[in-house]
Amino acid sequence: MWWAILITAVLTSFLTLLFVNLRAGERQIRYQVTHRFSVEDPQFLRAMGQLLGPGVLPGNRVTALQNGDQVFPAIW
Repeated sequence: MWWAILITAVLTSFLTLLFVNLRAGERQIRYQVTHRFSVEDPQFLRAMGQLLGPGVLPGNRVTALQNGDQVFPAIW
């Protein structure tokens, strides 16, 4: 009897984790950012840091890459 309970608990945990992982998608911007300041303004860096997660640090650079033709060579 306890084997059935253990198997049921393990199977339920596995299916729950599988469902949660498959359901979660990429982070998306859900609202439009209004342009109140220019790129040179320090407030721009603070806003981008809030949208992108980790803060933007001085000396870092950002390059927009599209598709695998540009992304994969940049990784290697």
